[in-house]
Amino acid sequence: MAAPQYKLTYFDVRGRGEAARLMFALAKQDFEDQRIQGGDWATVKSTTPQGFLPVLETNEGKISQTTAINTYIAEKFGFMPDTAYEKAQAISVMLTLNDLTGRISSQLYMPLVYKVMPVPEDVEEKKKTLAEEINTCLAFIENLSNSGSKFIFSDKISVADIFLFTIMETQRQVLPELNSDNEWFLKVFNNVKTDPRVQEYIKHRKTSPLGV
Repeated sequence: MAAPQYKLTYFDVRGRGEAARLMFALAKQDFEDQRIQGGDWATVKSTTPQGFLPVLETNEGKISQTTAINTYIAEKFGFMPDTAYEKAQAISVMLTLNDLTGRISSQLYMPLVYKVMPVPEDVEEKKKTLAEEINTCLAFIENLSNSGSKFIFSDKISVADIFLFTIMETQRQVLPELNSDNEWFLKVFNNVKTDPRVQEYIKHRKTSPLGV
């Protein structure tokens, strides 16, 4: 049987691909990290299953959709929670965060960070609205959590914690004016960030030209 081989294709930013990269690193699993530059996207797009990224190629075939990719890696390498209920809630967390980051990206990252569209006239109002949405999202996740544990569901790091960390790390870096002061979230975020394995990954990870 051939050894497992993995190739993750995403843009040269952290974004929706970073949780997969971090899980591979924590699992000490080699993978090919293909980073697409903007000028190459038109050529690459036609090779993807659904016309967007990320895409994970495995010995079994290609997987598209961020949540599907993260769930697959988490199942393979032990980052899913223990019970069926918590597994379902971990997927709910990822879907909720994916929706949130989509709105932040289209309304703020695209004009302010990636600079691929004009800055909207109501940008300050959008920031205010999205800051409220971040707090609503975090309150929803907190309500699912075991509040006495280090991470969302237990003292064991899961895919939900990893996705929460990677999505919010970028937001807190590039749009700090949107930062939440939710104490529960800050506890979980810092517990992920200070994990020695995560620290080692951050120390050596590739930085994109945009710095995110």
